[in-house]
Amino acid sequence: MRLSHGYDTDIGRHRSISRPGDVAVSIFTTNNSLEMNSTDIDAEANLGGISIAFITYTGVSKIQNISFAGNDVQSSLPLVSNIATVISNRSQCLLSPNLNVTFRKNENSKAEAVLCVRLNNKIYPVVWTNDGCQQSHENETRVICSCNQLSTFAVLEDVKSVKTVTEILETSSSNLNTPENGNKTKKLKAITNFLKNVENASHLMAADALRLGEMKIKTNILELTVQASPIEIDEKAIAQLTTATTKTMLPWIAVKGSQTSGIVSIATIVLNGTVSGMDVGLEGNKEAIKASLSTDILTVTISSLKRGALKKPVMLTFILQQTRFSDQLPVCVYWESNENGTGWQTEGCFLKSVNGSLVVCQCEHLTSFAVLLATTPIPSRKQYRKVINLAELPADEKNLEKITYVGTALSLVCLLLSLIAFFFCRSTDNVRITIHTHLSLTLFLAEILFIIDFDKRAHWDLCKAVAIILHYLFLACFVWMFLEGVQLYLMVVKVFHSRSLRRKYLYLCGYAAPLVIVAVTAAVNLQAYGTENHCWLSLESGYIWAFLGPVCVILGVRSTS
Repeated sequence: MRLSHGYDTDIGRHRSISRPGDVAVSIFTTNNSLEMNSTDIDAEANLGGISIAFITYTGVSKIQNISFAGNDVQSSLPLVSNIATVISNRSQCLLSPNLNVTFRKNENSKAEAVLCVRLNNKIYPVVWTNDGCQQSHENETRVICSCNQLSTFAVLEDVKSVKTVTEILETSSSNLNTPENGNKTKKLKAITNFLKNVENASHLMAADALRLGEMKIKTNILELTVQASPIEIDEKAIAQLTTATTKTMLPWIAVKGSQTSGIVSIATIVLNGTVSGMDVGLEGNKEAIKASLSTDILTVTISSLKRGALKKPVMLTFILQQTRFSDQLPVCVYWESNENGTGWQTEGCFLKSVNGSLVVCQCEHLTSFAVLLATTPIPSRKQYRKVINLAELPADEKNLEKITYVGTALSLVCLLLSLIAFFFCRSTDNVRITIHTHLSLTLFLAEILFIIDFDKRAHWDLCKAVAIILHYLFLACFVWMFLEGVQLYLMVVKVFHSRSLRRKYLYLCGYAAPLVIVAVTAAVNLQAYGTENHCWLSLESGYIWAFLGPVCVILGVRSTS
């Protein structure tokens, strides 16, 4: 006796069959077929017949990539077929011979190799595995999968680049635990080389990421995420790569950089901070600050630039792995390894915000990043003004800030009154009045810019522009003061044998000379403008002498005249 029935639903097509004694089972749907032997299932049945259901799911072609687990490595692979489920009213026993499920390939599939997989619901989160399933036949339109148990089945594309990168990960991971890496220095070097190898390997997946969407590979110690875009990029588009413990945001225009052809790609590598062995504190820590690694290590790499400065800063979000106490400050750091040493450094990375266990950093270059929890500030608490209460700042810094703002405000009022007075004295046609007017004007504008407060890290380009303008205006102030000294010299010392300075030379010297100095500085190194805490010339790089040099010359000339 044989009884079979079927029905269609929004999610798929269902076919079931009840067989009290028959052995061979064949069920057909539009895109799939099932062939199996029910002997093993019959053996599990003590009473009555068995019921077998074959369910195929439609509308799954919109699923981009699903998680596949093989050899302790999880990767995201695209579906080549629909999904089919075989269930029975009896226990899930192993079958012999295997059941065969036939799948029709998706019309848009470009898979050169495929994998027959089943759903493994014994672990969480649920993943797909090829354990117990193999491909028995394949042609241009169909794939037959042979599996040894009842489950949910599908066909995935065996992406070559993913397979290659997985092999590199397995090889590189095994090299981390070799006996010669027992020495701490050698171990840190091995970890650094491991991350570099993964960086280089990640871009092998760029072409497939462009075709298939975001791709991921997970092991027990790291997670690799790759995104790609064509070379024609929307300037406002932002690449966002998210994992369980990190989030990376970088404008695609910065990812593209100077690249003019090919595929633009970005990859993040998140290494488990607990097992990384990279909790070594800060390199060159002269203040003996206690700082411990509190997040996973996030490495960011792009196709157009291995390491170095970015056109736009990258935003990095971390989840703290330990509780932050009130006396601990998060410090955004990057990993530096060279002949001088290996460790964490802070240059070019800034703390943007803290919200509970979420820490947002902003960095100007690409490498490996993390967050340390420090009990004292590095290098000063001014870096944390936007995210930590002002009450936490030392009393002397708070008082100095108040004095600065009050003094600058009084100066602006006096300068404004001076400008008004000079405006009404124009009829006197006095050279000194002209000099004082322009001196007051440049100083007034400079102080206005000086007290304007904004999130410098969030508006990095604006901060550079402010630094350039301040450099120009303050230089102009000193040049006009120098011109005032020259005019006084002519009036007092050379009173009988001189004339006043001509206005065209005043304007040429007062405004053109500072412009030349600023233009040369910016042309040599635009990165000299904008520092960690202020929109001004960098103190560390030595470019501060583009301001101090001319000022010292002016002061020296005035003191000897």
